[in-house]
Amino acid sequence: MKKLFAMFFIVFVCSLLGSFGETKNERGKIVEVSSFVFGVPAAHAGEKKEKEGVYDRVMRTGKVRCGYVVIDPTFIKDPNTGAFSGIVYELMEEIGSILDLDIEWTEEVSFGTAIAGLRAGRYDAICSSLYARPNVMKDLELTEPYYFVPINVYVRKGDRDRFQTYDDLNKPDVKISYMDGTIPALIKRTDFPSAGSLALPDFNYSDILLGVSTGKADVTFVEPSIALAYMDKNPDTLELLPALSPVRFFPNVFGVLKGEHDLNTMLSWAIRYLQYNGQIEAILQKYERYPGSFVRVSKAYVMPE
Repeated sequence: MKKLFAMFFIVFVCSLLGSFGETKNERGKIVEVSSFVFGVPAAHAGEKKEKEGVYDRVMRTGKVRCGYVVIDPTFIKDPNTGAFSGIVYELMEEIGSILDLDIEWTEEVSFGTAIAGLRAGRYDAICSSLYARPNVMKDLELTEPYYFVPINVYVRKGDRDRFQTYDDLNKPDVKISYMDGTIPALIKRTDFPSAGSLALPDFNYSDILLGVSTGKADVTFVEPSIALAYMDKNPDTLELLPALSPVRFFPNVFGVLKGEHDLNTMLSWAIRYLQYNGQIEAILQKYERYPGSFVRVSKAYVMPE
């Protein structure tokens, strides 16, 4: 009954103001009256509380929560102590230091699950060496690259002479080893659509190399640091196909949610700062076991002569 009376009262006041408030001043009076009747402060009438963005939360808490993929040499986890090391680990810790932010290594993920965890809000950034590839561009804001990697073609030991051209690989009887959502899958789909497939679960890159070395597949595409580490542990199993390598170059980046421009800009300029002062180069040299595995980002300036 009280609400019904209040509604009649508002209609009566509006009729006095004429046409339910034709001017801005009159509409303001209506808001004030309705706010008084229903107990809502006029200053907050119609106001909707906005959800806190990731950047604002990082600034409030002083902490960046990271999802990370364990893959040597970018992120290494000691099996005995659990201690972290690697390119990405050291780079993010340096970023935290210069920005006066704590880096929390919140959750170990896989490349196949990383974006889902970011969307769910379990962490603020994917702090792993993401390739800036089309299937992540739709979902993520990508930072400035901190280095590039070539993607080479690897075949079973002794098969180098069998494959000399793209057409030699693009045949139904040639199986390409890959995991869905990864670079080998992308290259297979775009460059070698007629080739056969050995599609593996989302485990790690050593599995797709194992698929080739054991004869289940004929070829795959990975960066040198991964392939050479596998070949050191498993000699005389694989070899580089130089006639077709590299088949791609990819920048390594971090990823944040679409729309988180402020967070992305902050991380990107921190990467640039560390590149310009030589800290990224020092980190890359520390973990580049195989010379030429990492391609450096060119500097954005030229020294005067």
